[in-house]
Amino acid sequence: HVLFPVGLKGGRERDILKAAMNGVVKIEVSRRHCPECGNETFKLYCESCSCRTIQVLSCPKCGLPASDGRCPSCGIEAKPYSRLTVDLKAELATAMKNVGMHSPPPSLKGVKGLSSATKLPEPLEKGLLRAKYGLYVYKDGSIRFDATDAPLTHFTPKEVSAPVEKLRKLGYTHDYKGAPLTEDSQILELKPQDIVIPFKCASYFVKVAKFIDELLVKFYGQQSYYNVEKEEDLVGCLVIGLAPHTSAGILGRIVGFTNASVCLAHPYWHAAKRRNCDGDEDAIILALDAL
Repeated sequence: HVLFPVGLKGGRERDILKAAMNGVVKIEVSRRHCPECGNETFKLYCESCSCRTIQVLSCPKCGLPASDGRCPSCGIEAKPYSRLTVDLKAELATAMKNVGMHSPPPSLKGVKGLSSATKLPEPLEKGLLRAKYGLYVYKDGSIRFDATDAPLTHFTPKEVSAPVEKLRKLGYTHDYKGAPLTEDSQILELKPQDIVIPFKCASYFVKVAKFIDELLVKFYGQQSYYNVEKEEDLVGCLVIGLAPHTSAGILGRIVGFTNASVCLAHPYWHAAKRRNCDGDEDAIILALDAL
């Protein structure tokens, strides 16, 4: 549910709730310093004064700070992380309070250790809200839905369960013969970056959208963005398509849904992901989740 390390304290499931029963745990995390009050923490923002913290380099052997990248004592390369003692029980209680959660979820799965360069953990608040909606995070912090690629060049509103009025607002004003779009049986030419996603993906993305909105309001102090209640509300929302072994996500827009377990998109869109539409499986990410 969250990229937060618990070592071996959480058992096989890496359950943070189980690890928190021990109270204090030792974990390898980012080492940061508050420039205002001098507080040492592993968080981006100081718990005492809310100031943004600064990364600290230290010796992995003796723990001494090393501003020039080398330990002043033993000369070995300094690291931006170290083993810190964290009161996990207190951290969890604070996180629950921050998101207005009175009782913990049945489980809150973390990770054994962090693999990023700085080992900066995610806020526990994100994990609590993901667990609330039954969502799981990928190792880069995004929530993904995998689907098999399939090419599509034309469709009818009825085939993709999309309202004619909504499609007109998205630019589908005329059918492939040039006649104004008025009926759900008219054939439309698919725009190159519009996609048709599985209903199973849509129901998952509804939960992702609810998670993001609650996170925006309760954790970041912002306004909700998606405000979706059902799959149909996702029509017009942006997604990012990402193929394995590539680092460039391709922007897409949801225009409808299919009962098939495939992501229907223009051959250009699949090709932009460096795919050739022969049944490869790629990930779809709700755009604001990635951002």
